[in-house]
Amino acid sequence: MGQTAGFAAGSCIVRQAARAPDMRGGSCRLLQWLPMTPIGKIIYSASRTEFSRYFWAGSLTFLVDFLILFILTEFAGINYLWSNLVGVSVGILMSYLLCINWVFNSRRFNRVVYEFPLFILTCVFGILVNESLLWAFVTFGKIHYLVGKIIVTAAVFVVNFCLRKTLLFRH
Repeated sequence: MGQTAGFAAGSCIVRQAARAPDMRGGSCRLLQWLPMTPIGKIIYSASRTEFSRYFWAGSLTFLVDFLILFILTEFAGINYLWSNLVGVSVGILMSYLLCINWVFNSRRFNRVVYEFPLFILTCVFGILVNESLLWAFVTFGKIHYLVGKIIVTAAVFVVNFCLRKTLLFRH
């Protein structure tokens, strides 16, 4: 992957096409105008394939998480917050296995005994955000729990990618 050069133009990063051949064409043009924020820098610095693999792994994890939430709430009669916690917990294990085996190109730690607890720590933060936002959407926003879950997942997806990329999966 070629080196990229960028300079601030307002609040955006502008890439010089001659020095960033991997950023030309197609849907990657959207990445040319990422905000100069920590999240924007992390997402830009990650390779497109890494981010797209994270997206597909996250989509699969979300599908399993969402189905567990739905089945436990609708068919088993369990409160949606407890069902969500079970779904997210299964998703954590799936996500970890997918991240270390498929998503990220490099790992900061080569031993699971160091890596997995840090991964769990990032997940606990994600669970707190997930549960809090879902509860707020349902309680105060009067949004159906499944619609709230979709909204919450989008926010937690970005937070988790940035935390994991920064803490666990970079050189």
